[in-house]
Amino acid sequence: MTPTSTHSNPPLEADWVERKFAITIEGKLVTGIARANWGAVEVTITSPVNGLSRSRDGRGWLFAMECHHCPDRRFALGGEFTAKGIEVAEKLLTGMYLDWLAVSRQEAAVDEACRRTRRELEALGQEFADRTRPFFQERSTLRRLFKAGEFTQRQYQQRLKELGKHLDAIDCERREAERAAQARFTAWLESHCGRRVSLDEGERLLAEVALVVEANGS
Repeated sequence: MTPTSTHSNPPLEADWVERKFAITIEGKLVTGIARANWGAVEVTITSPVNGLSRSRDGRGWLFAMECHHCPDRRFALGGEFTAKGIEVAEKLLTGMYLDWLAVSRQEAAVDEACRRTRRELEALGQEFADRTRPFFQERSTLRRLFKAGEFTQRQYQQRLKELGKHLDAIDCERREAERAAQARFTAWLESHCGRRVSLDEGERLLAEVALVVEANGS
């Protein structure tokens, strides 16, 4: 739902507008292309790295209400980037390049950290699969016995509820363990590279680093 407009508050524009950016970061000219509408900004680096992208999307009800009453909070207005949109795009471009630069400077170490964390996540997945297997087996047995008339509907539902609680608790532990492993990776990268980067983003940056190295070597 989008707030209605008044003469002083123009409507929220969903159409995308595009703008080129060029920023000097750590002595290097970094260029990119950004596009924005009223509540979202997407930025793609074009040089010296080609293809890395990041976005910020605030298109929710609360931000829509804020932008309706304060048009200067929008990222684009009247077919152009607002000052806020330019600020956000430049921050995205700068952060993205600095993250890539930090990873590229310690490519081997970051690659090993990514692999180590993936192995840890895989081991966690196996561990928790082993823990849930008996409960799934018990549930299958329970269904078979219920169909055979060994339990009333009430008894059957009660036992299913108890099994569900055990499985939910194990799943909650699994998610917490996975988040902790991911957090350890981010903390490691911050301590070694000075940037807070998630595992998924770290792997994506490594892939881009490899492409640049390959291109330079060809």
